[in-house]
Amino acid sequence: MTLKPDGTFVEISEGQSSPGTWSYAPQSKTITTVDKAGTEVHKILKFNANQLILRNQYEGLLMNMVFKRVD
Repeated sequence: MTLKPDGTFVEISEGQSSPGTWSYAPQSKTITTVDKAGTEVHKILKFNANQLILRNQYEGLLMNMVFKRVD
């Protein structure tokens, strides 16, 4: 997933590209993503200059997603 500064993102899964939008809620420390699959709320577990860890629920299971900075 690539989060862009303009509030859009692109997720690539199984070779398919899926665009959407995202927003940040500082009060709840969450990122909300909206795409053709629907709306998902991701809790921010860790954020620094090199890493972002988000927790969400996918098909009834809790899942942590780890993103590392690519320059």
